[in-house]
Amino acid sequence: MSHHKITWLNQPGFTGETLNPIRAERVEGWEHEQGLLGTHCEKCSPGCTNCYAEAMNRRCLPGGGTGLPYTPWSRNKVQIYLDEEKLNRPFRWKKARCIFWCSMTDLFGEWVPDGMIERCLEVMCNTPEHRHIILTKRPHKAHGWDCGQGWLLASASTQTEMITRSWDLLGAAAGVTGLSIEPLLTSGIIPVERLTEFDWVLVGCESGPRRRPCELAWVRSLVEQCHEVGVACFVKQVSINGRVSRDPAEWPEDIRVQEFPG
Repeated sequence: MSHHKITWLNQPGFTGETLNPIRAERVEGWEHEQGLLGTHCEKCSPGCTNCYAEAMNRRCLPGGGTGLPYTPWSRNKVQIYLDEEKLNRPFRWKKARCIFWCSMTDLFGEWVPDGMIERCLEVMCNTPEHRHIILTKRPHKAHGWDCGQGWLLASASTQTEMITRSWDLLGAAAGVTGLSIEPLLTSGIIPVERLTEFDWVLVGCESGPRRRPCELAWVRSLVEQCHEVGVACFVKQVSINGRVSRDPAEWPEDIRVQEFPG
């Protein structure tokens, strides 16, 4: 079985996969820029500052890109569309996949029409042989949607976001709920009355040439908070001697934690 670079996608019995059916076509710009295909998103918090997806989209890499930054200003320069071929891939995959939906954008972004959200959720509900995972920085918008047995995590990077987004996620209709605290930018305490309602917490430092500090003590604290209330925790990557390490063998033993719910 292939090993995905997003380590939490490498779950037993599944092949890791990313899927981005919410696409953007550039409709404004110089003649050579019009028609470029990529994605659109809009930064909304400190964790977005060094967004890898934005960097790829702006460079127009072989996988596609509109050449635009992830800002509200760009929204009127693109046409959001649903890529039917990508959307229907889960129906064609014979082996069970663990799918990270909309890894280059946010399914619940304000720019995504409700009809497109509905279509994506329908595919998830109609392909239960796969494991479907959604990360969103806008968990308040997930309310009113039925994610079925899908896994829905609110993304947070700071103490404030751990509080507000964990609150916004409570009550969302999904098989598994939790927090994705990556990049972890500050120490943080997840309110225990909210943490006990969740199933899974992802933790990781920032990567990339402009990465910001992440102390091992911050990671250790979150691991301990999860274990105190019996919530699965998965540490993706940490900062060791000034570099990003994805190898648990290099980490302090007490944070070598890569657990899945159930």
